Amino acid sequence: MKHFIIITAVLFAICQPLTATQKESAPAKPASKKLSEKIKYLTKKAYQGDAPAQFNLAGIYNFGIGVTKDHKEAVKWYTKAAQQEHPAAQSSLAYMYSEGKGITADIKQALKWYTKAAEHEYAFAQFNLGKIYFQGNGTGKDYKEAFKWYTKAAAQNLPAAQCSLAAMYANGHGVTQDDKEAAKWYTKAAEQDYPAAQFQLGMMYDFGKGVSEDHKEAVKWLTKAAEHGIAGAQFNLGVMYDSGKGVQKDDKEAVKWFRKSAEQGFAGAQFNLGVMYDLGNGVAQDYKEAVKWYTKAAQQKLAAAQYRLGMMYNTGKGGTEDHKEAIKWLTKAAQQELADAQYNLGFMYAIARGVSKDDKQAFKWFSKAAHQRLPLAQYSLSLMYANGEGVTADFVQAYKWILIAETNGYDVPETKEILKKEMKPAQITQAQRLAKQHAKKQK
Repeated sequence: MKHFIIITAVLFAICQPLTATQKESAPAKPASKKLSEKIKYLTKKAYQGDAPAQFNLAGIYNFGIGVTKDHKEAVKWYTKAAQQEHPAAQSSLAYMYSEGKGITADIKQALKWYTKAAEHEYAFAQFNLGKIYFQGNGTGKDYKEAFKWYTKAAAQNLPAAQCSLAAMYANGHGVTQDDKEAAKWYTKAAEQDYPAAQFQLGMMYDFGKGVSEDHKEAVKWLTKAAEHGIAGAQFNLGVMYDSGKGVQKDDKEAVKWFRKSAEQGFAGAQFNLGVMYDLGNGVAQDYKEAVKWYTKAAQQKLAAAQYRLGMMYNTGKGGTEDHKEAIKWLTKAAQQELADAQYNLGFMYAIARGVSKDDKQAFKWFSKAAHQRLPLAQYSLSLMYANGEGVTADFVQAYKWILIAETNGYDVPETKEILKKEMKPAQITQAQRLAKQHAKKQK
């Protein structure tokens, strides 16, 4: 599709933080006879001091397996097993302390027990310990320590640690930045079907960072991550289908993936889905739907969406022409330095649409857009100087800006000739010199 403003992803290496524990289970169902007997057996062994039984009994209470969920009871048994140097129990007890489940949250205790388990080479604990140091929870950020523990867990083939280690290499956290090492570890995690790594590996192939640029390989990994529900991957896969990179261009597939991502609240996808409805690409044209999705993205402060939403209100596309609302959204986008929004906001002030006429404001916004190389804004700024609107009349500046606009492809020879007739040769020479100096600064 032809975007008003192209929204694609920026490669930023990160992995979703995970923990070493299981997810919460559903409420307990009545235990079967076989399970009841097992619980009785584990309880007996646990009271006899058997550490594995204590650990397993703690898990039964933690997740409510055949019993009423009881985090305090779980902590009791994790503690007993942990005190007997049971690594998994130490790690689980650390998690209970970190989350405040069944016991008062205490990050120092969490750190203590994760460290004990990690020193027993327990991979989950090594990963979670790395995460604590990375995030600085109760320790202050320490990327080198995080790198150390992620490396140990990654070497044990834990995909979450491999993904996090890859992100550290990609961003140069605690280690010299190295895209090849990042790609290596993302690959290891991705091949274990770890969605966050699949997403990042797809982006590495798309940008050619750490690997040879390969859009087909990018699509392969983005698809895997997208099917796991990773919103960023769904968005980028939509971009690939939209642009025909690594895959046959397919607007309907683009819409499909933009929608999946947008419904998860991903602002870029919401904007692109709005564009698809706006232009009727891959879906029936529907300005109301376009406004709906632009609004969602605009509310997340996406400048491109704020701009397009402002223009929809300005023209009445989508059902409601509201110039004050247009001013509101154009202002938000303009304040984020979006040149098109700055120009259109300046135009609204110049013609008093949705706001009182204010030449100084018009000049201000035309100037901002002009300095971002927007030719129409450069031409408009020239006219403001020529007519003394919002600024003291200055033919040298007027001629300078019309020359700059001309260089950038906006050529209005009639206006240029009118200005020349009002100027002395020395003024024209000065304006030409200023235009050249401006061009050098822009390089």
